[in-house]
Amino acid sequence: MDTLHFSCIQIAIALLLFTQAKSTTEGSTSALHPNDAIPSCVAGEKSALLAFRAGLSDPANLLSSWKGDDCCRWKGVYCSNRTGHVVRLDLQGNGQALAGNISSSLLGLHHLRYLDLSHNRFDKVHIPEFIGSINNLRYLDLSGSLFVGSIPPQLGNLSNLRYLNLGYISDNTYSTDITWLSRLTSLEHLDMSGLNLSTLVHWLPSVNMLPTLKVLRVTNCLLKNSPDSLLLSNLTSLETLDLSENHLMARFQMG
Repeated sequence: MDTLHFSCIQIAIALLLFTQAKSTTEGSTSALHPNDAIPSCVAGEKSALLAFRAGLSDPANLLSSWKGDDCCRWKGVYCSNRTGHVVRLDLQGNGQALAGNISSSLLGLHHLRYLDLSHNRFDKVHIPEFIGSINNLRYLDLSGSLFVGSIPPQLGNLSNLRYLNLGYISDNTYSTDITWLSRLTSLEHLDMSGLNLSTLVHWLPSVNMLPTLKVLRVTNCLLKNSPDSLLLSNLTSLETLDLSENHLMARFQMG
């Protein structure tokens, strides 16, 4: 009788673990590799991706796999394993750079959370303002992508952003106002290294409004001493701070 009772307990535990595992899998919205078993992509999102590709120059055929009906199997495109929506676009150059123009068709990817266009060759092209309207973005990497001109303040609309890398985009990228940063209250990683920030005077208050920030890199930005307090009192989560290669004479203190 005891053996039967013990067996029943084992079966009950196994069923409970199976139910929990199944619930976790079904509730996941993580992006999978295009070759994994996932639902076919949404037709409207496929059209948005094709319009985006049409504006690009692709001399290395980086996007040669972008054909066929299922965009979730295209290189660099990752879809939710539950819904089939495109949630991640990973197109970092890595020696096989894209060029051309960034189409606003990306706004058709309503569930996009991750966008990496780093290390491409978008020279003579400005960072599109509409990127600030891709509302669900959590991750944005434009580093080393050769965009020119001013960083658009519209990026401050990305209230869900946790990772922002604008490091060493090009020698011709700058910002004269970073107050938009203060609206990115969920930001954990910020890299603006290499941007020309030489005209900024009151730059500390904007950075000091990011309470969840863990990594701050503003290397070689031509920053000067700010007349504001050097006490970074709100950055209680900060783990990495890199202010090297600037024109700062005073010591920063953490509150």
